[in-house]
Amino acid sequence: MLKDISSVLNAERTELPPSYAYADAGDISRAERRELDVQANGSFDSPLERAYWGVDSHGLTQCIDVGVRHTDDKALVGLGRLIITDYAGARIDINLLSGALSHLMVSPGHQGRGIGTSLLLERMRIAEELEVYKLSIRGLEDTNTIRNKYFGLGFEEDAKGMLHLNKRSLYV
Repeated sequence: MLKDISSVLNAERTELPPSYAYADAGDISRAERRELDVQANGSFDSPLERAYWGVDSHGLTQCIDVGVRHTDDKALVGLGRLIITDYAGARIDINLLSGALSHLMVSPGHQGRGIGTSLLLERMRIAEELEVYKLSIRGLEDTNTIRNKYFGLGFEEDAKGMLHLNKRSLYV
């Protein structure tokens, strides 16, 4: 079973650039997600909408959306998802929390200001506090700037081109 993440989300968060604040996860509507997806990607990414929201019925997978709003107009300008899966289930002697970073989006008018980097670091912070042993990247754009950012943070590329960050022992 995954543990309650409310204390992790309420902890000291990664710093954002001036004029931006983190959105409360429960305060981000699907319509806002869709609108941001269209702005950032030029189209609606239906897999994001179809992706599981919340916790599965067994409590083994949890999606955590981290959003950023502009403080002046409260518009959602950035969003990233952290998907946590507990492969050990109810076993308490093994920590097999695995995480995936996905769906990083920043509105074009707000790009280049550090919002994407803050969203990346905030999701990594949450994964660290939840003691995720392996963090992977889903849907990484194939640009050197983005890839170099991940490599600089310790991610390594596997034979299939996926990026992973191994941080934890499998045993508690």
